[in-house]
Amino acid sequence: MSIIEIILVVFGLIASGYISIKLNWLKSEHTTGLNHFAYYFALPAVIFVNLSAISFAAIADYKLILLNLSVLFGTFILFYLILSISRAAPQTRNAVLICTILGNTGYLGLPVARLAFGEGVMSTASLITAIHTFTGILLSLIILEKGKKHFLTGIFANPIIWSGILGVAFSFFAIKIPETISFMLSAIAATSVAVPTFAVGMFLAGFKIRKQVITLGIISTTLKILALPLIAFFLAKLFGVTGIKASITVLMAAMPTAIATFVLTEKNKFEQDISAATIIISTLISILTLTGILYLVGV
Repeated sequence: MSIIEIILVVFGLIASGYISIKLNWLKSEHTTGLNHFAYYFALPAVIFVNLSAISFAAIADYKLILLNLSVLFGTFILFYLILSISRAAPQTRNAVLICTILGNTGYLGLPVARLAFGEGVMSTASLITAIHTFTGILLSLIILEKGKKHFLTGIFANPIIWSGILGVAFSFFAIKIPETISFMLSAIAATSVAVPTFAVGMFLAGFKIRKQVITLGIISTTLKILALPLIAFFLAKLFGVTGIKASITVLMAAMPTAIATFVLTEKNKFEQDISAATIIISTLISILTLTGILYLVGV
């Protein structure tokens, strides 16, 4: 599918969730149930399935891994410092920060990479996607759990974190997953886009548009799909990563805000209106920005 077709699917799912509430087929309180399913089952399943399928031993490129980790941790610190000087409430600033570090590298990033560079780059693209997804979720959970009494327990008892750790372990030690369990996990993982995206639409059906939320969504979008890929570009130059690997790194950094941000913020009742607004704004604008980035990298 093209970029526009993929994005149309996203908005189609959001619209379906919205209509389900407006026609009273579902109730607004059902949003939490769907989101909890995504949080405790779908997201852990998709992370484990994707990570366990990557042959880290075969494609280990430590310079590329370090580059992408530096992009994420570096921008996290930079954006945190920038947002800290604003007059917004700490929770609002942190919600914006979450929206800027977790991109839609799986559902949108991998198909776009395949479309732009061909099947031969998918192992590299999958590695970069795994780094962005797991690190982005880890940093988001640190923000969400910060200040809570059992901070470390909240992080390391989280099923999403353990799914990543187990996925890497299964890959590194080449542990074979029984076919029945593999099929079950894949079936659950297949819902990781549809269920939370549908839930965003349900949430928006009762969402009262506030000017401040739209403004914050635009700020998050600007940092996510413009500033982040620009930082990735300069860090790639600094690390000496060139060619396709640099192009895919920049491309993944330019992905719009992930649906997973809504899953995380809704679960914690943490300014989920900002994440919902940012998902819509950044996904819509990414039609233009991704097209521009693909042109700049010579596709």
